[in-house]
Amino acid sequence: MSADAFIKSTPQIDALVNGATNFEQLRESVKSELERNGMIARDPHDPYNGTLLRKPEMAVPDVVAAEPANQGPTTHWRAFYPKGNDRYEITGHSETELDQKEDAIRRAIGAPGRS
Repeated sequence: MSADAFIKSTPQIDALVNGATNFEQLRESVKSELERNGMIARDPHDPYNGTLLRKPEMAVPDVVAAEPANQGPTTHWRAFYPKGNDRYEITGHSETELDQKEDAIRRAIGAPGRS
């Protein structure tokens, strides 16, 4: 299921969730709020179902990370053992990139630096 299938929370929905004392009240209050905002349509004969009418308007981030330029196939490869028999294989476009990746992996798993 894609991330687009989920509705982001709002302060009003958060307040309803925090104020609910049981699952039935939680379900009913959130669906009522979504219906009031025109995001879903409910079938009076099936209270457990709802049809998504539109995606809510969400704030667009000011800065969007650019995807890295396609540098073609990787030309460098390295295997290293940061802890015991744990083997990592990394690829990159330069030895500097491999060094950066290896250092990041070692920091993430708490392994000592390269010798």
